[in-house]
Amino acid sequence: MQLNEVKKGTKLKLIKKEHYLGKKPETMNVLDDEPLIFEANDGLISICTDREGNQYNIPGWFKIEIIEEPLADSQ
Repeated sequence: MQLNEVKKGTKLKLIKKEHYLGKKPETMNVLDDEPLIFEANDGLISICTDREGNQYNIPGWFKIEIIEEPLADSQ
């Protein structure tokens, strides 16, 4: 599943790419095995937060693993 396909409040982990063209972006090291919460999507970039409230702008086409779905009544 891609990041831009999930609902607000979904708890997720990014699936690591094994191969990069060139060098792996240094900022992605911060997110290794870090659970994130999906907040919003503007079509191209998805906004996620970590458990400390830090905000990350991640491309919406990133592959993810869902840890926990939001409750049905949450928006």
